[in-house]
Order: sequence, then C-alpha cells, then structure tokens
Amino acid sequence: MESTSLRFLSHPTVWWWIGLALAAAAGVWTYYRLRAPISPGWVWVLRCLRLGALGLVLFPLLEPVLNLVGNRSGPAPLLVMVDGSQSMGLRARSGDEGPEESRLEAARKVVKEMRAAWGSDYDLHLSTFARHVELVGHPDSLPRLAAGSTALGDALEEALTVPAMGTLSGVVLLSDGVNTAGKDPTVVARNSPVPVYTLCLGDTVPGKDLLIRQIQTNPEVTLGETLPFSVTLEAWGQEGRQARLDITEGAEIVASRTVVLTGDHGEAQDVRLEVQPRRPGLLLYTIRAALLDAEDPLPMNNERLAAVDVRERARRLLVIDANPSWDFTFVKRTLEADSSLVATFLVQDLVGRWRVLGAPAVSGWPADLTQWRQFSAVLLSGEVGAAGREQDLVRFVEEGGGLFFLHGSKGWANLPKGRLGDLLPLKTKGPRPRNTGPAAVRLTESGQVDPLTLIHENPLRAALLWSGLPPIWPAAERTEAKPGARVLLRWDDTSAEPAFLVAGYGKGRVAALAGQGIWRWIFVARSSASGSPVAEPFLRQTVRWLMEPSTQDRFQVVAARKVFQSGEQVEFEARLRDAVYEPLSGARGEIVIRDEEGRPVRTLPLIPTPRIGEYEARTEPLAPGAYRFEARISPADDGQQIREGRFWIEPTGVEVFRTWSDPRGLEAVARASGGGVGDPEDLPELRRLIKDTRRRTQDVRQAEIWNHWILFASFVLLLGAEWFLRRRRGLA
Repeated sequence: MESTSLRFLSHPTVWWWIGLALAAAAGVWTYYRLRAPISPGWVWVLRCLRLGALGLVLFPLLEPVLNLVGNRSGPAPLLVMVDGSQSMGLRARSGDEGPEESRLEAARKVVKEMRAAWGSDYDLHLSTFARHVELVGHPDSLPRLAAGSTALGDALEEALTVPAMGTLSGVVLLSDGVNTAGKDPTVVARNSPVPVYTLCLGDTVPGKDLLIRQIQTNPEVTLGETLPFSVTLEAWGQEGRQARLDITEGAEIVASRTVVLTGDHGEAQDVRLEVQPRRPGLLLYTIRAALLDAEDPLPMNNERLAAVDVRERARRLLVIDANPSWDFTFVKRTLEADSSLVATFLVQDLVGRWRVLGAPAVSGWPADLTQWRQFSAVLLSGEVGAAGREQDLVRFVEEGGGLFFLHGSKGWANLPKGRLGDLLPLKTKGPRPRNTGPAAVRLTESGQVDPLTLIHENPLRAALLWSGLPPIWPAAERTEAKPGARVLLRWDDTSAEPAFLVAGYGKGRVAALAGQGIWRWIFVARSSASGSPVAEPFLRQTVRWLMEPSTQDRFQVVAARKVFQSGEQVEFEARLRDAVYEPLSGARGEIVIRDEEGRPVRTLPLIPTPRIGEYEARTEPLAPGAYRFEARISPADDGQQIREGRFWIEPTGVEVFRTWSDPRGLEAVARASGGGVGDPEDLPELRRLIKDTRRRTQDVRQAEIWNHWILFASFVLLLGAEWFLRRRRGLA
C-alpha cells in the first residue's frame, strides 16, 4: 500500500509572507471597482483565478516535495565476491588427485551452481576483486587470468559502500584466504553492517613445492670484482632431491650449482653462487631453480630477478675514528667485505698520532679540499676534527660528498658548537639522565618505505626485524631532528627521539646514527621468520646512498627499487633542488612508463610529500616484464627537465610464496561479522546458514513539485482561464 505526503525543503520567511500579502491585495484590488456588467459571483471567480496564479509564483519558493512511500517484498540482495588475485591461479587441489583446475575456475563453477539454485530466493550481485572491487554480470565475465595481490580488507570495505547495489542483506566471499595487502579483513568485518559468509578454495595443507624465497646480492659492484649471490630456497616434500640453480644474464648462463635439498617443511636453505660481471652498466640477472629428478608442480615461484649496477671503478670511502671501539670493528669488517668499495680507515693511537688501515689514500686528517675530493663519502665517529681544517670537510659535502655521523664512544657533546655542527641533521638538547639504559629501535612511517631501512622486501617483516634487534645505548645527549631531516628510526621508549635520520646539505647528503653499541646487532644477524641479515645491509645501503650525490644532479627521480614483485605497487621518488641546491617546492611533473616496445603504459603525476623538495608517484601493479620511465619536471624557475630510468617486474610475487589456503583467516572474518563458514561442495548447508530469502523494503520516491512542468502548466491554465472569462464578459 502506498502513502503520500507533502513537505517543504524551505520554510517561509518574512519576505515570503509579505509577498503573499501583496499578491492577495493585488488580486482583490484589481476587481474592487469593476464597472463591467457582470454579477458579483463572477467577480469573485476572476479574483480567485488571479490570486491562484500569483500564489503559484510564490509556491515554488518553498521547494515543495511530494513523497510517495510504498512497501514491497522481494528477494534479499546478496553480494557474491570472488577473489581474482594471483594466488587464485594456483591449482585447486595439489598432487595427482582431482582435476587440474585453478582455484579461480573452481570458484566460477561454485558461482554458477549458486545462481542456478538460489536465483529465485536471492537478488545475487556478482563481483571480483584483488585490490579493488569490480562488478560483473555473469560468472563467465569473471577474469580468466588471476593477477594482483589480495587486499581482502580493502575490497570488503569498498564492497559494503558500493551504491549501485543498494542495501545488502549479506556477503558471500569466495577466496583462498591468503591476504597479502591492505587493511586487516577481520577488523573490517567486525564493523560490517551485514554478515559475511566465507567459502575457502584450495588445499589447506602445503603441497610439494620448491621455491626461491629471497635473493641477496650487492646492488653495486666494480668491474673485475666477484659479485656474490645468496639464494634462499624453501622446499616442501622434496627432502633429499637434487635441484639446480642457474644465474643467467640474457641468454647466457653465468653461474650454476647443483644442491641437495635438505628441507621438507619449508625450512630455509641458503645457497651461495658467484658471478664475474663482464661489462659495466645496469645488468639484469635471472635466478632459476629446477628439480633434476622430478617435475615441480608449481614452477611459477622458481624464478627471481636481480638488477646490479656494475661500475668501472670502485668508489672510495674514508672512515675516521679517534677512539676505536667494538662499533669500529663491526664497521671495518662490513665495509671491507664489500668489493665495490675501497675503504681507508684513520684511527689515533694512545699519543694522538694517526694510523692508516686499509687503502693508504691519506696519511692523516686530509690536508686540503683536494684530498677530500678523492673520496665519495666519509664516516665520522664521535668528536673528531682538526682545528681550523673542518671547513674543507664542510665544502666537500656542499659539493656533493656524503657524510655519516656515528656516535662513537665519546659522543657529540661539543660537535654542534663547531663548524661540523651545521652538517649534523639533528640538534642536541642537553645531557641525557645518567641512569638511561639501552633501548630498542623501531621503524618510523618513513622508515617503512625508505630503501635505507627496508632491509627485507616485505615491509612487515622488515619492521619485525628491526624491533627484534638487541637494544643499544642512545646518545649521551637528548636529540631532536632539524627541519627537513627525515627520521627513519626512533628509540622505542617514552622519549621517541630520533635514532637514525638523514638529510640533504648543499649538493651532498648527511646521515646520523644517534647511538652506540651497534656491534650488538650482529648477534641477531638473522631472523627465524625471514632469514635476513640486518646490520650489515643497513650499513652498506646507507654508505651507498651517501655516495650518490657525487652526480651533483639537482633533479633526482628514481624507482624505489630496480625490481618489483608481481602484484606490487610501483613507487617512484623524486628529490628536486633549485639553482642554489635548496629544496624546490611548487614544481610540476609527471612520469611516463613505457613497455619494452616503447608504448606508453601509465602516466603518473608527481605529488609533493610533506617534506619540502621531495615528491612521489605510485601506480597499481603492472604485468611482469621490463619497463622504462621518463620523468618530465617543470620547475617554476627553469625549463622542462627530463630524467630517465629502468625497472623490472618479476613474475614471482608474494601471492605465490604461500601455496596453501588460509581457512582460519576466512573463519575469523565470518565470525567477526556474525556470518558463517560454508563448504564449496555443500551449498545447501550454506543456504541454511544464510536463512533469510525474502526481505521487506520500502520504496521511497520523491517528486520535486517546485521543479515540475505541472506547476508551470497550472500557472498558464489559471491565467488563461482568467483571460478567457474577461473576454467573454466584455472586459479588456
């Protein structure tokens, strides 16, 4: 049954009432002293017609709306979400049993059965998702090729707010439960206004598999030096079998090794290989693993990529420490192990004389700017200096050199007072309390994405690695970051002061580690969760980053990494400087990504970050392959600048590292939302869980009378009727 009501969006004001009174007075006065031969009754008819017409002029000012409310009963709207991420391309059943169909193909069959059996009971809406939700009309419209990472939480949150589906009565989620990106789906489900019912696809136990979990190598190497590779293998059900590892550059195999697999339940097995680069430039190496005596049922996770910059000459580094400690021993051993660096170490003996260790580039504190210029970066530990000669070091950084401040055993109490204090990216605020003990470090938001502290390709694992390191002693002075500095590590205590931060200075870069005892980090050099070293790569990456400014480029645009995993967002970073090398704000720019054939794939705008002079861009995952990018920058004070670069997308992604499904995760989503867990092979049971098939709803329709043609027609009709009667009665 339908009900009708009239309401007004605007309330009458004083001026509206005044207009109504004037309209009424005009209608009455017009026929007040009419001398025509008509009866008083016709006079009142004419007055009413005139008053009605004038009233229709005022009526729309109140914005009248006619509401028509009707009740109806129909099939309950139910959203069916099908996971289309890369992991859904894995086999629905491992081993030799069952048909060789993917999880996505199995989901398509389930949806078809659901539509056939439930079509009269539910108003089914079908969608697919990876990172985002896409509505589809029919199961045959689901993607044939699974791709992208899984963002269960993001997709569920987006689906619950799609206006095209109206008010839902529930959600049926078909997935393998492997969530690799975005928000926690359990938290989203807990806040869901409707229940979520889950169907888990794929085997719940690991099948037989061999995969390459991680590749570790130097991002830079000097031509003629040996490039080491550490390949981490994981084997499931393959113990005792032989596998061959090949490293290829182009079509040529440059290193190979046969190993016996020692793991049967995913244990990490490190294999070391060495390559001799034969030419300078950015080289791409492909690392493949293959079983020799059997066929790997999941070959998609057996191939990884590594990009290495081969330089013609090694770069020089100067390390100065007047009071060597255990930290110096750790630094020296780590840097000497890097074949792409030539390190010179300056230490003082008990009588204050300089001793040279390593490459004898200098015999003491560099005498002038020329001696500083033979180095790409300098590592300075504690309060070290030569009276009156620090100015040359400052100029060295201003010209494009790098400087790394280590706290050392003596600290920085007096350093800010001298010329070198201008280079320090932090300020000291007085001595720290004497009873301050060691503290752990944790990644900041910037540190979770910065290559210097992203010591694992997975940001979550990188954060766990840093939080699991032994505590070290904070600087003897309380500190805070200078404006423009980027804090990557903080102390995990109540002070939350910066522990590691970086900044730009002139054309160069500076970094500071406000703590001592970093040698302790080598005692937890590997994590049982990831098998990744921590301290050594952090030091090497920081030193290499400090050496980069020697290019003296005002417009630096780089891909965040040279190699991205399949299904991963591609990110770019830009650091722009003006003519005097101050951070440049207000610049406009874009990045054009092209494939191997030179065809444009994506165009991205450069977006300013909260840090002045720094910009970023990111795009959704790209298909595996080789890409080039062209950054077009338009600073306000200069013509257009163009920078180019390369990156690769490898076929392996985080989606295929875990090859078995996660029913517990899906069960947690269902329970949190008040829904239930179903079986893909028992849809009638899921049908009983969902229960409600009919739903009473209200249809509310609104008609804007003030904006309707009927109002204008009524106005014309009233004026026309008045004119007709006046003519019939002999009035002008």
